[in-house]
Amino acid sequence: MNKLFRKRSAKVRNIINVEEAKDGQATDEETGYTGEKRCETPVGENKNEFESLTETRLYALLRPLMICQRLVAIFFIRKFKRNKNGERVNKISLMQIYHFVIASVVTLNFLRFAAAFAQFDGLGDTFFFKCSILVWWVECSIKGWNLYFACCNEDKFHAFFIEWDKNTLPETQEKYEKPAKKLMEHVIVNCIAFTVLNVVGASYAIYGATIELQRYFDTALAPLTSESPGADFFRAVNIVIHGIHSNYALFPGGLYVMICFLLYQEFKYIHKDFCSAIGHDGTFTDDLEELRIRHQKICKLVERADSIYGLYIANVYTTNIPLFCIVLYNLIYNGLHISQILLNLLWAGTVTFQTALVSYIGAVVNNEAHAPLADIYSIRVNNCSGERQLQINMFMNKLTGTSIGFTALDMFIINKPTILTIVGMLLTYFVLMVQFRMPTPTANCTCNMTDLLTAMNSTGL
Repeated sequence: MNKLFRKRSAKVRNIINVEEAKDGQATDEETGYTGEKRCETPVGENKNEFESLTETRLYALLRPLMICQRLVAIFFIRKFKRNKNGERVNKISLMQIYHFVIASVVTLNFLRFAAAFAQFDGLGDTFFFKCSILVWWVECSIKGWNLYFACCNEDKFHAFFIEWDKNTLPETQEKYEKPAKKLMEHVIVNCIAFTVLNVVGASYAIYGATIELQRYFDTALAPLTSESPGADFFRAVNIVIHGIHSNYALFPGGLYVMICFLLYQEFKYIHKDFCSAIGHDGTFTDDLEELRIRHQKICKLVERADSIYGLYIANVYTTNIPLFCIVLYNLIYNGLHISQILLNLLWAGTVTFQTALVSYIGAVVNNEAHAPLADIYSIRVNNCSGERQLQINMFMNKLTGTSIGFTALDMFIINKPTILTIVGMLLTYFVLMVQFRMPTPTANCTCNMTDLLTAMNSTGL
């Protein structure tokens, strides 16, 4: 009787434990796990089960950068829970609320700044400075909301991290982990250093480095003015907001650079394995189908990453190029103080660097993805079986049929010709600005020659 009671008690305890596991346990802020049953299959193989993003190899590799992204409200881990029907539903976390609040502050800030254009004082240097500030804040706002929805959407960041473990090989990742970590350190240090430099520079300009710079940054108080009560307090608030904008301008690009670098390394090692399998006599000694499938899986990761960063790339081009033109116009057509010239040069250099970096790193991925095409023609096909020839044709169609890489909302691919087009466009604009620059007006002589001669005679000249 006692044995039967103990057996039934054990069964009841097991049932209670299972029900508690289903109903939810304490939320783990770091892993995003909320008590659901762990997936027994490898990560990413069963989309019906919850997989933790933090358990992936990619997150483990980029953990320091991802922590920085979360601290500056650019990235958060989506959380899930199960309802009474056992269906997985989204659960709002504190980090998600934090990201939403900061992104809202950035958006409301540039909407508030629209009041600065209520009074039009002509096309002077102050007007173009206000245009530059507004364009930059719009850019930061778009970046913030793009990454917010990319974190919310299960098919964006969450799927990318999960699919990375599914589509890449651990032994391949080990080969480039060391350079990846070194690059990540440089990215983090540079982002933090530039943010600090930007905030210090803004503070120096706001609190009276020169009257000209102070006049510039006082326009950011709109709808208030420098004479309004509490203007000093709002200057301090503007410095904090300036730091938030600096984070939103830099850190999204840092993660973009790292993802592009990792994809480039994956394509690089596939290309290396492909070339090593081609003998001197043109025979292919490895499993071509396996290499083709590996290449296709990385292409799928590129497509997933492009769905995240397509808007980011389009945003960089549509804001940074006009911003460069505005700053260049301001430098050429307006007589500026030396401090204003340095500020505009810094701004022009920053947007040029960001545009060049986004273009270059995207073109590197595109170039390496198509790299096997140059060597596939070295394979001798006269002795290949029909199956091997079909594999070669399929691989060639993939490499020549479509461009593999990042796009600007699918409008155009980021490759070397794109870089050449952008550089040519900016150089053309610069030449036109210099060529059509209005000459400096000269003073007209209104002297009367008769009076001048009389004056000269009276002085003995």
